Amino acid sequence: EARKMCEKKGARLISLQTEEKKDSVKSLLSSLSKRRRSEYWLAGNDIEEEGVWEWARVGTAVPDFGWTEEPYNSPEENCLVWTVSSSGGAGRRDGWHGSSCCNNLRYICQV
Repeated sequence: EARKMCEKKGARLISLQTEEKKDSVKSLLSSLSKRRRSEYWLAGNDIEEEGVWEWARVGTAVPDFGWTEEPYNSPEENCLVWTVSSSGGAGRRDGWHGSSCCNNLRYICQV
């Protein structure tokens, strides 16, 4: 659904191909949201080949720098979610992880 909503706007789900882009988007999100923790859909998935995470529509590999955990090779977790925390604290860690594509989460579109 998130992908379709972005496409209706003439955009696509965001892909964070560099740490600089990730940091820039995180800074923007932190300034716009009062939530301490949010989860967003990203454009990454391993739908084509289990365990091979790629940015949709771009076809490049999802980089290693963003993972909070080792990606699971699970047929149920094929879409990439980014957890963003505005405050530090024990047990809080920003980064992405695999999740079921059916979850209802926020999303970020890019043009």
